[in-house]
Amino acid sequence: MRKPTHRDLLRRFPGIDALDSTHQERLMEFSSHLEFEEGQCIFSQGDPAMELFLVLSGTIQVNVQIQPGDTVPLGRVGEHEILGEMGLLDDAPRLATAVATSRVHALAISKDRYARLARRGDPLALWLLDVTATGLARRIRATTNRIAQARNNPALLLQLPKDPGERARHWWQFLNFNRP
Repeated sequence: MRKPTHRDLLRRFPGIDALDSTHQERLMEFSSHLEFEEGQCIFSQGDPAMELFLVLSGTIQVNVQIQPGDTVPLGRVGEHEILGEMGLLDDAPRLATAVATSRVHALAISKDRYARLARRGDPLALWLLDVTATGLARRIRATTNRIAQARNNPALLLQLPKDPGERARHWWQFLNFNRP
């Protein structure tokens, strides 16, 4: 059995079928194909945020350092999720450190390439923005739930969040980018 390629893994990404094959190929062409080994740091808190990652396979632990020697786990990012999405939206440095907890295959999309696509009104930019917004909304909901539950048990804030459950249906699944 052959090893899956980044292209094979991308085909499994939720909502990718909203893009026609031409846009999927363009995504493969303009993104960087990256692999990280278990234990490898993907980015560190305070680094410049220059790209967002589509995680095609593997898991990543995200932690924030409150003060030297005091690190708090924010959560895990896994297959078919995004990482570093804040870097696409603003010019602030990375808020946390991300470390691979297994072998990770990802596509990295630079902020500059995304900006060029968005200026042209490219459907790919719309798809990436939706993937980013959906991921952020899911994380905000999970964080809000953790804070609400921690009212009676503050230690819950220091525990890893549970998976928030099945992802909401994306509005872009109803768009047809295949139209001329």
